[in-house]
Amino acid sequence: MSEGTAASSARTGEAQARAVHYQRPGLTSITPYIIVRPAAQFMEFVKAAFHGTERLRMPTPGGLIMHAEMEIGNGAIEVSDGNEEYPTAPAAIHLYVNDADETYERALRAGATSIYAVADMPWGDRQGAVKDEFGNHWYIAKPIGWTPGPEGLRSVQPDRERDAGD
Repeated sequence: MSEGTAASSARTGEAQARAVHYQRPGLTSITPYIIVRPAAQFMEFVKAAFHGTERLRMPTPGGLIMHAEMEIGNGAIEVSDGNEEYPTAPAAIHLYVNDADETYERALRAGATSIYAVADMPWGDRQGAVKDEFGNHWYIAKPIGWTPGPEGLRSVQPDRERDAGD
């Protein structure tokens, strides 16, 4: 290798070392951003209901939450207080857990209301759903068995009982 080639390789290596990865540590390619009010109260609900862990909180000068991050299981959500520029908007969240029954009950104790109780679903999940006081729907599930689709991959199976009424 010539001196010019070695120097060029060294500069390329330094540039790669300084390069910023497109994804912030601890977040995935898709991270829900939940805009609620009051965000601090929502975060307490997430801690109580889903064993959420607060990773970051950036308050506004007035004490509201400009930005926060919470870890739930192996995922994360971002949270902020709604305002005129960024109004509150309810979300629907599908949360996979180790024990759907226990998590559903814990969410109810934390203040959520039941949408439907945990049951074995035709698509292969044991699932229940709750609505938190901020209007978000949480679909709490644990896979109990998947039926391979035509390509052999996991797939959602049609709910024949529900389809029969259409």
